Amino acid sequence: MAAPKLGTGATLTYTGLTGPLMSITVDGLFTRESIQTSHLGTTTAHTFMPGSLYDAGTVTATFQTTTGVAYETPATATASNLVITWETGVTVTCSAFMTSFSMDVALEELQTCTATFKLTGAITLDTTP
Repeated sequence: MAAPKLGTGATLTYTGLTGPLMSITVDGLFTRESIQTSHLGTTTAHTFMPGSLYDAGTVTATFQTTTGVAYETPATATASNLVITWETGVTVTCSAFMTSFSMDVALEELQTCTATFKLTGAITLDTTP
């Protein structure tokens, strides 16, 4: 049985957004539409075919905000390369644009910001450590 993996050591790079990374959530990576092909002559069950294009999904990342760290990247910026490198050395690269940005500031707690990105176009996966 393989040992479980820790998130420690993962990084995310996106133009203008830096800082100590707290978490990464990848949602809907590689989803594809199913197109119904059933017709009036179909019996028993619906039939489907896969769409030819996939949706690369979204990535949400939470960073600590610290003095001197750029964290005010505008959500209006154009698409740029987003690179995630996992602790295992596997790297995911895709073009992305920011769809939302929020900050969490509370008394006696770490100040954090959360950015959500829509991935656009093909994903490149590099599995060579």
